[in-house]
Amino acid sequence: MAIPVKFKYGKREDYQRVLDAGKVDKDTLYFIEDTGEILHGSRNLARGNHYEGIRAEGEVNDIDVITRVITDNGYLIVKDDIFVIKTPIADDKMSYTSYVYDGVYWCAMDGNYNAENVFFDEDLTFTKEVGYVTLENGSATIESKGKNVKQVLEMLFNKEEEPNVTLPKAEITVPAFGEYEVGTTIIEPEFNVAFNGGNYEFGPNPTGVSAVTYTVTCNGKTQNAAEGKFDSIQVTDTTNIAAEVVVDYSTGDIPLTNLGNNVNDENIAIAAGQCSDVSDVLAGYRKMFWGASNTAELNSTNIRALAHSSKPVDGTLDLVEANDNTVCVIVAIPVEANKKISEVLMPSSMNANVTAIFEKQADTVLVEGAEGYAGVAYNVWMYQPPKLSANSTFEITIADI
Repeated sequence: MAIPVKFKYGKREDYQRVLDAGKVDKDTLYFIEDTGEILHGSRNLARGNHYEGIRAEGEVNDIDVITRVITDNGYLIVKDDIFVIKTPIADDKMSYTSYVYDGVYWCAMDGNYNAENVFFDEDLTFTKEVGYVTLENGSATIESKGKNVKQVLEMLFNKEEEPNVTLPKAEITVPAFGEYEVGTTIIEPEFNVAFNGGNYEFGPNPTGVSAVTYTVTCNGKTQNAAEGKFDSIQVTDTTNIAAEVVVDYSTGDIPLTNLGNNVNDENIAIAAGQCSDVSDVLAGYRKMFWGASNTAELNSTNIRALAHSSKPVDGTLDLVEANDNTVCVIVAIPVEANKKISEVLMPSSMNANVTAIFEKQADTVLVEGAEGYAGVAYNVWMYQPPKLSANSTFEITIADI
């Protein structure tokens, strides 16, 4: 029984859609109008033809040659047709360039090879130094057998180097840590640990190293986290607290050389290990106080009420300005600071030097820390003339005893 044959006509793109969808009928003849193909189901019955043409004078572009020959001869071009262009060189010598028609474009088959696809079958011997090749007894042989052109050129002109390796690093920060007046309470200071997995000079980066465990210790307590909070801390005279982190990390990937190859010695890779860091310190100090006062009574409350205060330092203090209610000017410095008034000038009175009349009091005064923390002894200097003019100013300089 004869099997009926169906015929279909259309463009190549229409046929391709049917082919991609898996709906080609194996008993149908497909006539492709724009490429000239005839297919029985998916089998191509019309194969490509071979054409040739000699480049004419003035024809620089290969496609000009193909177009001229095809047009002059009235050829019907179909997919997979091959066209060979002959270009005269000298006498009867010609160069040959071939093209194949993909149904839309003529595509060059220029015979070029990738340098990675051409291999040497023997080692090369040199009698002259080239690149990094050095001669011994007048010659040198490089192991080029089995290597491609690119690899041999790299051997000649690229010296393979192993990378510098930067080991992993951890950094812990506690923003609230620093120096505070004794008695200050630091409420649940937060910490954060940054981990860097190191660096390979020539890659890969990142190195593949990752943090496995975090061990953070502060004020006698330990946490296993990269971030968090510590318990609140009240600063005392002896406070000297820092946070420490130890990070256990994993093994890294194999590093590359400057030529992009894996290093020969895998021990260069970052091995599993530990890194650590210590944060800034939390510490305390006793403030010094100075300023104009409307009372000469020396006690902790009145001294702490003075307008100016700071950590005891050498140098000139903020300017003191008297007002209508000022009865004296006071400077109070913790005894333990070992500092004194070295000079007092009055800018309001042509910089008169009144150092001698700033009297150090015979008795020390117990002055509390922040938040009513236990007091310590302070040396106190006072300037108390019979009458203190408003707008009087004082420039006070502090130095070590």
